[in-house]
Amino acid sequence: CPANRPPVFQRCLEQGADVLLNVKSNQKTLSRQIGSQFQGKRYIPFTASDHEKRHGRDTLWELSAKEAPEHIKANWPGCSWIVEMVTTTTCSGSTTTRRHLFLTSIRTTPDALLRLIRQCWSIENEWHWARDA
Repeated sequence: CPANRPPVFQRCLEQGADVLLNVKSNQKTLSRQIGSQFQGKRYIPFTASDHEKRHGRDTLWELSAKEAPEHIKANWPGCSWIVEMVTTTTCSGSTTTRRHLFLTSIRTTPDALLRLIRQCWSIENEWHWARDA
């Protein structure tokens, strides 16, 4: 595998699995390439959103997805979509907005992809539970 492609991504695809890869900010080139696809007046064919008020927080999730451009597919064989998830959370009058980028081999509806990403985060959040002292 080329150095810029995690072997795990390729191995999962070879095993017949679907892959959803969170693109971190330290992956500067890939992050820039994907992020630029969601800026300006570009056409975004797939969108979904969800809203939740819970535990004193008001959270809005907005997903945008489109087919991965050829230059990304060339470096990430098997990648079908690129995804941007914007999460806006208001708590105690303070609003925080976070942007997350993903590569995925999964071809499904935007709503199903949004649910999948949220489920992944809920599992991760359970791993990092706060301990009462």
